[in-house]
Amino acid sequence: MQNPRLASRYAKSILDLAIERGELEKVYADMQWLQAVCKSNRDFVNVLRSPVIKPSAKASIIESVTKERVSKLTSALIQLLVRKNRELNLPEIVNTFIDLFNELADHYAEFGFGADGPDFAFVRYLGHRIESLMPQKDQRWVVEQIMAAEVPIALEMLQRAMRNVLSTEPRPVRAGHGATSGD
Repeated sequence: MQNPRLASRYAKSILDLAIERGELEKVYADMQWLQAVCKSNRDFVNVLRSPVIKPSAKASIIESVTKERVSKLTSALIQLLVRKNRELNLPEIVNTFIDLFNELADHYAEFGFGADGPDFAFVRYLGHRIESLMPQKDQRWVVEQIMAAEVPIALEMLQRAMRNVLSTEPRPVRAGHGATSGD
């Protein structure tokens, strides 16, 4: 049974978690592999959707198919779906995840970065991404705050931190960090 709302919630959650953990590319590869499995193996999808097969048997079958083929994060998602009796939605969640990933990649491709820093589209996008994480009462002002104040300050800090990172010149000795040994 199609359930776009449920698929969207799970796909968005796993996408956000993958970004947070720095595993987005790995989870995306897992989802592509799972999508290929679901498209090429009708029996696998039938097992997922069968009301006759017990959840424990489904868990064993899914484990045998995915064992050592998917990341721990993707495996944890699948286990959660089985525990919640939502494994039948796995193909739809996988497709929704891939759609969200592609949408995210399209957004990044549209952004520019010039001598003055990120373009307006990126700053606005960042503001809206952060806005969705904020409590309702703060959502009215957060985009303007991000665009007007936070991004320029963060960009300046980043540029200062990255200045001369790849330089082969010796760094100057900082004040208070001379040749003393601490004696």
